[in-house]
Amino acid sequence: MRIVLFLPLLSMAIGVTAQQPWTLEQCMKRAEERNLDLRNASLDADLASKAHEQAYWSFLPNLNGAATHGYNWGKTIDQYTNTFATDRVRTNNLYLSSDVTLFQSGRKHQELKQAALNEQAADKGLDAMRNDIGTAVVRAYLDLLGLREQQRAAEDQATSTRDQSSVTQALLDAGRVARADLLDIQSQLAQEEYTATDLQIQADKAKLTLAQLMQLTEAEMDSFDIVAPSVDELAVVEPTVTEDQVLKNVVATNPAYAQVDLNAQSAERSIAIAN
Repeated sequence: MRIVLFLPLLSMAIGVTAQQPWTLEQCMKRAEERNLDLRNASLDADLASKAHEQAYWSFLPNLNGAATHGYNWGKTIDQYTNTFATDRVRTNNLYLSSDVTLFQSGRKHQELKQAALNEQAADKGLDAMRNDIGTAVVRAYLDLLGLREQQRAAEDQATSTRDQSSVTQALLDAGRVARADLLDIQSQLAQEEYTATDLQIQADKAKLTLAQLMQLTEAEMDSFDIVAPSVDELAVVEPTVTEDQVLKNVVATNPAYAQVDLNAQSAERSIAIAN
């Protein structure tokens, strides 16, 4: 009996843990672990690294070898004595070859340099994709929080207007106001309820976008929710640099710009290889 009671309690505890709201840091970590675009960029970086290694090892000579071993029975021609033989004849063949390129107009050197540039560009592409995914997660996270705040404000406004409509209905029944006043309030209430519903739909879309970036499973999606950071934990400071300084720093440190520059250098190596 104890075991039967313990299992439901354990499942309830697991369910409560799974339903805990996600913080922004947790959302970004999950997106980095499961996002398909980020995984593809990581595979591209691995392939570029292997291609660089292959270009390096291509300078070394290759070595090929083969061996065969066979027996012949019955009447046959002995290939070593050129006479008929009826005994068993054993044959062995060995093959070994090696070649190395001594000069190829610097082609292999250009290919090695290009492979190194491609590897660096792939690494920068992975960093750029990681930045893009993180930015997309932050944007979807903040969009969801902002839409929920707008929805909450719209629902509060609709509740206030609904109460006002009830009061106006009572005044109309008492003959204190005209029916047009009630119709105006009801029209306003309908518009506010529409706004609240539209904001709820937008919030659901933002939540779905965030879940797709994180590659959540169907089970995780059922209990998925986020928590707003505490205002006291936010350290808001005034900017100390100008807009031009910010743009200059972005161009200098953003991996996407470095990737484009490396790809351009790789294309120049392709011209050198063709020449």
